[in-house]
Amino acid sequence: MNHSPEPPKPPNLLVNSILIVVGLMAHMPLYYQLPRWANGLDPTFVHPQRFAESPFPAGLYLATVHPVIWMTLIALIFIRLCRSYGWRFSR
Repeated sequence: MNHSPEPPKPPNLLVNSILIVVGLMAHMPLYYQLPRWANGLDPTFVHPQRFAESPFPAGLYLATVHPVIWMTLIALIFIRLCRSYGWRFSR
């Protein structure tokens, strides 16, 4: 039962590009949240007036999600990109 190793398939450029864009977008709310969290404030609080005055309220809506979730998402995207290029973590 010798299995010959599969030839590595080339990474899918479209999927990897989408993963990179999503990973960069996951950094956006962290720029608002991490300084607040470091000062002991609630990182998910955004004053309602900021939503009304912001030219990009969607970015502020992303800030209502806890930063640990964004950091986990960034780590998972990084692991997926590494696996896509054939890099594996050793066990």
